[in-house]
Amino acid sequence: MLLVFLLLASVYIAIRQARDLHGELLILGLTCLFYAGLMSIVSVTSRHLIVIMPFAVLWLAYIFSRFVRVRIDTFAS
Repeated sequence: MLLVFLLLASVYIAIRQARDLHGELLILGLTCLFYAGLMSIVSVTSRHLIVIMPFAVLWLAYIFSRFVRVRIDTFAS
């Protein structure tokens, strides 16, 4: 469930920041979504997810490292 949330959040961020994405990574993300969508329709076994996981992790790492910033303010008033 966490993976689904992260993938959907990364798609939302990618749509919002589409002009700042590199073309190769946009194609990588679309390929991951296309493959995962078709495999979930055909068969829902985890062995099909193993094929796409390295690409999905690369996509998630790029999106969240480039566009998401977390700031913790320790002295909130």
